[in-house]
Amino acid sequence: MNEFIKEIITVSTLESYASGCVKIYDTLSKLKDIGYKKLIIPSRGAYPFYYGAQTVSVITGSRWGESFEFTTHFKKWLLPFTSDWGGHSNPDFSSRKSRMFWAKILADVINGEETIHLRYFRALVSTFGNLLTVNTGDVYPPANFSKNVSGDDKFIFIDTAISGRAIHEIITAFRDLGLTNYFIILVVDNNGNLLEGEYKNTIHTEKGQGRLVDIPVEKIFSEDASPLLNRGISALVFPSIIQGAYAEIPDFHRDEMVGAGIWFIDSLSHLRHTDPERNGIMGALGTLLYAAINAYLDGESEFHSHMVDFDTSNMIDRAGKLRIDDPKSTEQFFKDRLHYRNANIDLDLDVSGSHVVRVNFTEDEVGKFLKCIK
Repeated sequence: MNEFIKEIITVSTLESYASGCVKIYDTLSKLKDIGYKKLIIPSRGAYPFYYGAQTVSVITGSRWGESFEFTTHFKKWLLPFTSDWGGHSNPDFSSRKSRMFWAKILADVINGEETIHLRYFRALVSTFGNLLTVNTGDVYPPANFSKNVSGDDKFIFIDTAISGRAIHEIITAFRDLGLTNYFIILVVDNNGNLLEGEYKNTIHTEKGQGRLVDIPVEKIFSEDASPLLNRGISALVFPSIIQGAYAEIPDFHRDEMVGAGIWFIDSLSHLRHTDPERNGIMGALGTLLYAAINAYLDGESEFHSHMVDFDTSNMIDRAGKLRIDDPKSTEQFFKDRLHYRNANIDLDLDVSGSHVVRVNFTEDEVGKFLKCIK
């Protein structure tokens, strides 16, 4: 039932993935040398590429301190630009409004402005991050991102693209909010063959202005997938909070922007103790990616196919009856994590086709949360 793993994780896709990680490392190194420090990762699919770039720094560093200096130089913020908030048909909501909201949060932090949008997001992370046992270290808005603290407003944005719609909407939001001092590292799925006209034009415009580099890869198998395939990250969104905030906070309705979500960076950490077999799926994939990066850097003409066949078979065997591509498995992982951490709360949950876990709260719970914001 998990044979699809052998279709998406192949010698060719691993070599392409490794190439992407090396190119990201090279780009980050150049940006580091000209003073870029702030780094935003807005998608689950992009995070493993950044992790791979760190792996490159470990392999290529002539001494341990070089890798440490590369890794600690960047101030990382995992800010979820997801628009997959729910299956409702309310015309008041759109991906554009959601991504404008996330861009607004970023702009407020960069500019050192205290707004109701930022106050709301801080409260969201603090309140529901704690409730849902989320490690919020890289999720909470970092004070050192403010230009008043760091002395500049430039930042790096590492994202992925399939059709290009998301990055088009994000760039449009940046422009509308006056954010111009950024550099986008864009990993493009299917070697760019699925990019659509208007969105492709936006990408080319940014490239022409020297604010974007695109890195085509064969397959982003970490995108919109199980946390087993993206180093254990889950996306949580709160549809009832979104609806309540848009209705109750005048600034949100006036500015036509709204959002509510957080990254769950270690959503599968419990598997080390409760299900070592499934946890080993991440380990096998991590081994393959490390080996692929190492082979690419060594200039090997072909990554060893027998290793790929062995480790993908191992992943399938470890999964057993669990369907990795079924979003319901991601929902169950989330429930199991809460149970493991003794978070005895009764939640209304569902999950999207892209493995985004939706957590709904009662009207009273939403009202209580919003009362402390307004």
